[in-house]
Amino acid sequence: MASSPLRRHVAIIRGVMLLFGIGARALPWWGSEECGQAAPHGRLQRPAADEETIEKVEEAIARLSASLSEASGERASLQAERVEATEALQRSESQIIAANELLARYRLLDSRYSSDLQRLDFVTEGAHFFGGLQAVTCPLCEQPMTGDHAHPAASSISAVYESARIVSQGVV
Repeated sequence: MASSPLRRHVAIIRGVMLLFGIGARALPWWGSEECGQAAPHGRLQRPAADEETIEKVEEAIARLSASLSEASGERASLQAERVEATEALQRSESQIIAANELLARYRLLDSRYSSDLQRLDFVTEGAHFFGGLQAVTCPLCEQPMTGDHAHPAASSISAVYESARIVSQGVV
């Protein structure tokens, strides 16, 4: 009976043989009793005529190993490209988000500027109409109220009250 590692090796060889269409008849010793039996010096006994078939199988294993390593390298390079493309996509998406935020801020600023322009138009229009009004006299000192008209801050409240009372007595 063959040992466990030998069974695995035999299973691998069978799989490769099936993959490449090599039948069991190509190895006449395959199903025989001597398959897997060790010689006295510790090596497996194989008929000499089957060495060529074993070499074909080993070549097939070598080709498959090379193909596997090539495919693994290609897969690794494709994964690296995918990672780069994903990073580029994320950078682009973040730039789009930033541009949209900036656009929203500019629209808000535009609406504020429009509102400010409307207020300035209103003030300008009010100044135009205010200029057409008649002059108003100050109820305290009966002087015309101009832009620089003011009562000194040093006057007391009682003085302002007295002047307002005198003016009101003169009117009545």
